[in-house]
Amino acid sequence: PDPRLSINEVGIPKKIAMELTVPEKVTKYNIEMIRELLKNGSEVHPGVNYIIKKIRTRDGKEDELKIKITDKNKEHLIENIEEGMIVERHLMDGDIVLFNRQPSLHRMSMMAHEVRIMKGKTFRINLCVCPPYNADFDGDEMNLHMPQTLDARLEIENLMDVKIYSFIFTMWILMLVGGGLMTLIIGPFSLGSIRCVDPIILSGIKVGL
Repeated sequence: PDPRLSINEVGIPKKIAMELTVPEKVTKYNIEMIRELLKNGSEVHPGVNYIIKKIRTRDGKEDELKIKITDKNKEHLIENIEEGMIVERHLMDGDIVLFNRQPSLHRMSMMAHEVRIMKGKTFRINLCVCPPYNADFDGDEMNLHMPQTLDARLEIENLMDVKIYSFIFTMWILMLVGGGLMTLIIGPFSLGSIRCVDPIILSGIKVGL
């Protein structure tokens, strides 16, 4: 547990961040950033592990060539990087990942978190987000998944982010995601700011309080 993290952040060790990669297409908007990452190579974070470029085979078919970044070839690749290529870069702060603890008993057993790269050897989360994972830090195994397409990343960010679940305006969700602490913080704010409240939801909150 790490109370310094936001409820929607997950602390990831640097070593793991260098193994889990994010495919990123090279464009005119990010090519300079990609060059800076290539300078670090694959052994320094943040860096790049592979470059993928399209090639034509002898029979005219289109194929992909995956090139491992090494100290010997990175200078050549920095000079010859082109728009349209794909780089597999390291995980970085702000990336969106899926976090899961099995058994997945309900939909909040798997939620989206923002990455924060940290020292250490274990995943870390805020204490307030432990209840939906049923995490009690007695050797729990947590699984981390990095979506490999932009569509997938946008989908989990807008549908599965911890903040979306934790701010759903029902007492049951508030208690499940954040326990009494989240309820005490969000409940009075919500009651004082909402103009029109569903009577069923309001009655549930009244009973809960």
